[in-house]
Amino acid sequence: MFRLRKDCSVMTLRGKHLLIRGTGKALEVNGSFARIWDMASGGPFDAALLAAKMQEEYELSGEEALAEAGKMIRLWSDYGLVEAIPE
Repeated sequence: MFRLRKDCSVMTLRGKHLLIRGTGKALEVNGSFARIWDMASGGPFDAALLAAKMQEEYELSGEEALAEAGKMIRLWSDYGLVEAIPE
């Protein structure tokens, strides 16, 4: 299980989606990134939970959604945007 770091957020300003890190630095992200971030912001999540939301939103097969959710979680983890929660 994972959760988004509390010192990171995504906001929309003048039609642009910005990832804001605790350092105060902002990075422009695309709308899909912002939407998936929003899906994960409801609390603890894992690849299966995120995949279920992505499958519904983007009309993906279960296999495609699970693969994409796994990629997203790895990306967020590589950039220090999520924290692992012990089960």
